Amino acid sequence: MKELTDDTSPRLRGTGITVLDIYRAYARDGYEPPEIAHAYGLGLDDVHYALAHYYSHAPDLRDLDYEEYTVDEALSESGRER
Repeated sequence: MKELTDDTSPRLRGTGITVLDIYRAYARDGYEPPEIAHAYGLGLDDVHYALAHYYSHAPDLRDLDYEEYTVDEALSESGRER
């Protein structure tokens, strides 16, 4: 199982995949953990670990998700990308 990085947007160590990427695929896009694991080339335990981390830190990560969303929206409206 991969560990998480300690940066602002936690990632599965050794990947560019954030906890929010996993959470969004699950909660927003409706994918099941085995589907997410397959799509990202992760173990199922990594997906469950990321989801558990999200739910353990939901208020902070929810705020981060909103901040990333508003930045992406602003960049999209200006014709730029992150």
